[in-house]
Amino acid sequence: MKDLNVLFMGSPSFSVSVLEELNKNVNVVGVVTAPDAYVGRKKVLTMCPVKEKAISLGLKVYSPIKLRSDYEFIKELNPDMIITCAYGQILCEEILNIPKLGCFNLHGSLLPKYRGGAPIHYALLNGDEKTGITLMYMDKGMDSGDMIAKEEIKIEDNDNIESLTNKLSIIASNMIIKYLPSLIDGTNNRVKQDISKVTFSPIITREDEHLDFSVTAKEIFNRYRMLSPNPLPNIKIDDIKDIKMTIKEGTITNKSATIVITDTTGEDYTYGEYYRIDKLENGVWQNLNIIYEGNYGWISIGYKVGDNHKLEMNLNWESLYGTLDSGTYRIVKSTSLPGEVPEHYITAEFNSDKYGVTGAPSEDVYDMSKLSVFKSSEITPEDDSISSDDENLDNEESSSDSNENRVQENVVAYAKTDMITINSETRVVRYVNLGLSLRRKFKVKMNKYITRAEVTNALGVVTKHDYGNTKLAKLDVKDINNLKIKVIYTIELQNVKYYPGYVSLVTEQIPDGMSFNPEYVENKGWEMTDEGTVINKTLSDTLIYENDKKYLTIAFEITRKEAGSFINMASVDNLQILGGGESE
Repeated sequence: MKDLNVLFMGSPSFSVSVLEELNKNVNVVGVVTAPDAYVGRKKVLTMCPVKEKAISLGLKVYSPIKLRSDYEFIKELNPDMIITCAYGQILCEEILNIPKLGCFNLHGSLLPKYRGGAPIHYALLNGDEKTGITLMYMDKGMDSGDMIAKEEIKIEDNDNIESLTNKLSIIASNMIIKYLPSLIDGTNNRVKQDISKVTFSPIITREDEHLDFSVTAKEIFNRYRMLSPNPLPNIKIDDIKDIKMTIKEGTITNKSATIVITDTTGEDYTYGEYYRIDKLENGVWQNLNIIYEGNYGWISIGYKVGDNHKLEMNLNWESLYGTLDSGTYRIVKSTSLPGEVPEHYITAEFNSDKYGVTGAPSEDVYDMSKLSVFKSSEITPEDDSISSDDENLDNEESSSDSNENRVQENVVAYAKTDMITINSETRVVRYVNLGLSLRRKFKVKMNKYITRAEVTNALGVVTKHDYGNTKLAKLDVKDINNLKIKVIYTIELQNVKYYPGYVSLVTEQIPDGMSFNPEYVENKGWEMTDEGTVINKTLSDTLIYENDKKYLTIAFEITRKEAGSFINMASVDNLQILGGGESE
């Protein structure tokens, strides 16, 4: 079957094994995947698993944002067959008509049950005893095509979303190879779905990740394994005015803390050893992943507050969560009455920046009123207190950065001369003179690239020219008066110093002969000013660490209807430093 030309479409890890088996048995002319996405705390631009695998296999990869309007490349590839598996976009009728042998989909349920994007999740959530894979013809609806074959498996009690997905992925990869001959010669079955039995499985939302302890234990268990191992379920926090949890002053580090629970309810609430830590990500609390690789458990013991209405507990999370990086966190603990499941959850929030993850002193760490000397002041690079080593470093940087866009930095000196007494259970008492430290705070380098040009003719046909991020590009067009030309740029911001900070404001100068359209998807987060410039503040809450890179996109439309050059300028106009202060 190596003479069979197949175009494969898929994105998540579930689809990888299918691609691998197809590549062994047919000629995969191309792979269509989801576009790269920003992932994790540092918002790293990341390829989906299928794209990574396709590149490793030396296959052509295409990642259109909207396949419905960007499919001309499929006509050029002229595949005999299109096979999809968890691709995530519905194919329009024009695409369905391109391959002569048809378009086929591997769906992760026993259709017509669970059409949609999360069939495996819903099988677990609803406590189904079995699930499987359906091989089907594709039509212009969502998972509504005629069925060819089904293969089912039993859902075990110990299955979670990870284990069940892995099992079904193997079934799907074997299934497509098994039925390929019948798809080629047209001898396969073709059974219409029973509309009366159709159910749907929409994409899991943040609300679906909450545990509700008012339902049965079985329902709680099913929701937990639907979300395990990642993301773990969240618990809706109850507000109990007579129970509070705080962090004892002076005990917080990036590895441990002492919490104080104050309970004035008069009830026999108990507090166990268990706790977890959440992190605030884009306004949503997310469970931290446990890094401990061995078996672990919690001591089954309940503590009461006692007569003084207060309970202190020492928490050390280094083995479970490691050392916390910069961000806003909360400690979550449960409380219950004797013999009952956890009834309430209490929290104590803290910001890791306040206890000096970076090792730098800040107003949030030290009570300046208790120190005889505590001063902070900005020092210019020309200050005499800068060492000769720093001067040499500045000279080297000035020559190497001469061709780069504008670079900003901030230098701060902290003077703290009190003797600090350290009391520790693990070491003898020591006296430390913090003295004077000088540190270059934050330095950002900006690069700007031409990423793509999109030319729309009078008939509405869009032609894309990808430049792969270059600083100089040429575009040849005919009859410019009847064309709409959009140019997409990528702005790269890199922290080239060791100290973290924020880029509060980026300013764009609209090039002569171009216009700004706020409706373009690439222009999300940009806004026009009264001065005629365009500004972006979306990174003002994003901490940029050493060597980290952050990216912005912006698009302009060419309005000048004649040949010529366009010069586009951007600048970083405001930097904020972790711990306070702004650059000049």
